[in-house]
Amino acid sequence: MLTESHNIWFGEKRDKIVSFIVPTQFASYFKQKDYFPMQKIRKTQKNGDIVVETRVSNYREIIPTVLSWLEHITLISPVYFKQLIRQVLRQADKRMK
Repeated sequence: MLTESHNIWFGEKRDKIVSFIVPTQFASYFKQKDYFPMQKIRKTQKNGDIVVETRVSNYREIIPTVLSWLEHITLISPVYFKQLIRQVLRQADKRMK
């Protein structure tokens, strides 16, 4: 379990699935390295973009990594995770004022 974890937000049951699109120009990074626990490339689109899926036990497990790629990736699902990312960004914006 520890070898699959990237930080302290992990657990045994990885029952939450997060999906996102990685544009062609960054797809090779995700093909060469796992940035997320249980990362899988689910689909390669005709334009070269890839759909990546990861399974987590706690959404907070992947927030730091998602934020580091957020400028380049498009979150697909779940809606709750997209809302959580928006909340994190709003809170950060308030602290920067």
